[in-house]
Amino acid sequence: MPNSSSTSSSGFFRRIIFFLKMLEIRLRFVFILLITALLVGYWDHVQNYVERWQRAHAPHEGHDHATEAAASPGLQLFEYFCPMHQFVVRTDPGKCPICGMNLSQRLKGAATKLPEGVLARVQVSPDRIAQAGVQVEEVETRALTQVVRSYGVIEPDETRTSKITARFPGRIEQQWVNTTGQVVKKGDSLARIYSPKFLAATQEYLQAVAMNKQSAKDAQANPDEKRRSEEIMRFARQRLSLAGFTSDQLDEMERTGKADERLILKSPLSGTVLERNSLPGEVAEEGTALYTIADLSVLWVQVLILESDIASVHKDMPVEITSVAYPGHLLHGTVDFIAPTVIPDARAIKVRVVVQNSAGELRPGMFINATMRAPLGRFELIQNSDAKTTGTQTAVKMIYTCPMDPEIISDKPGDCPKCGMALVQKVAPAKNAIWAEGWACSMHPDELSDTSGTCTICDCGMQKQRYRLEKQISVPESAVIDTGQKQVVYVETSPGVYDARAITLGTRTGSWYPVRDGLKPGERIVTRGSFLIDAEARLNPGQ
Repeated sequence: MPNSSSTSSSGFFRRIIFFLKMLEIRLRFVFILLITALLVGYWDHVQNYVERWQRAHAPHEGHDHATEAAASPGLQLFEYFCPMHQFVVRTDPGKCPICGMNLSQRLKGAATKLPEGVLARVQVSPDRIAQAGVQVEEVETRALTQVVRSYGVIEPDETRTSKITARFPGRIEQQWVNTTGQVVKKGDSLARIYSPKFLAATQEYLQAVAMNKQSAKDAQANPDEKRRSEEIMRFARQRLSLAGFTSDQLDEMERTGKADERLILKSPLSGTVLERNSLPGEVAEEGTALYTIADLSVLWVQVLILESDIASVHKDMPVEITSVAYPGHLLHGTVDFIAPTVIPDARAIKVRVVVQNSAGELRPGMFINATMRAPLGRFELIQNSDAKTTGTQTAVKMIYTCPMDPEIISDKPGDCPKCGMALVQKVAPAKNAIWAEGWACSMHPDELSDTSGTCTICDCGMQKQRYRLEKQISVPESAVIDTGQKQVVYVETSPGVYDARAITLGTRTGSWYPVRDGLKPGERIVTRGSFLIDAEARLNPGQ
């Protein structure tokens, strides 16, 4: 009778061996499927590598090609290719089946010389193009706008700000404006100052007035004496005027003939009291600032613009302003001044924007967000059928032409030799420039429409004006591959064949790049799937 323990152990081992055989069969099947999938997926690469290997090893390295060709007449030393479609390679001379050009001769395995400006050339099979969803579009021209966004701080308008100072030393007897933030009107009484120097000055003025009146009544007075007395009276009056006396106060003093050692300070403008630096009973020295008053109906906004964006900003351009205090409420200002220096630490330039504040929403010291929109290239505001240049982002040439005879063109101002009208300054049309015309508001000059009226893009409420914009050659952001040193796009030269071309781009505007050099309108570029094409070019640089 067999041992039960040995029987059970042998059965256990048989089960393990059976399991391992089953696993081997399944893994073999999986391995075959994996190899098949890799071959199918990378069949193009396999073909490319095999073809390159055959070309490299057909004439063995180290052999003399000419001697070997002479010794073996059947060995092919040269091949023929199309310069325009270099993927067309033949063993015999002839013509290209695509463009009909004569095929050029070269040594087998020799490196293909690419056209000037082409960094690489790659051919992709239709299956790979379909799998990657490669999309090709024509290069077009568009009206592009550079949007500059930044922040700024609100300040009072310096031209609408005044400091009221004591012109003579004295004591402040009374103040009618005694709180900061109080609103005053032009001519309102601010404070009364007592000063003995005022008494001496007013007495001097009254004496000069009396002498002038007496000289005017004296029929025997010398004309020089009359003129001298008038000048003395005028100088005395000017001295009091500079001290703070108003014309009404001086006229009243002249009428009554009564001198006063007290001066009432009047507000020189309507506005808000920003500073109050004195109290009743204090002694004010000459030159002491008593009040600071500013008209806050118009404010300045000091906006910081990065050095890289300053080329898009120009004087008189509109600015869209929003504040944290009033989200969603748009205000509009105008660029009034661009600082001539750069702030070294921030690498930014101050741009002064003038904004109306009639509702009193904005206050000095507030932070705001500023948005500026400037068309790329040249743009013109068309008024009464004449073009008026309102801004430019590129170097332009100005010409002078006659409104009645447009064929009359001159480089200098003058009169038309035909009709005698004064020549009008205009921007010279750029070579091969493409222009777009339409109605738009100054905040959105690139949103051209065929009808005039009020802007409906935002809540600016501006009336549309007729603009002429120079269109820019542009490519979508998805078409550009940035290598760190160059910007590259892939140009389709024929179905499935793509050339890597380095181009010069401007600053990105939204999802578009303006093209400065390297492309022409009508050329077809890869706009989707460019990374796949680039990967194919890097994996197979010899294609």
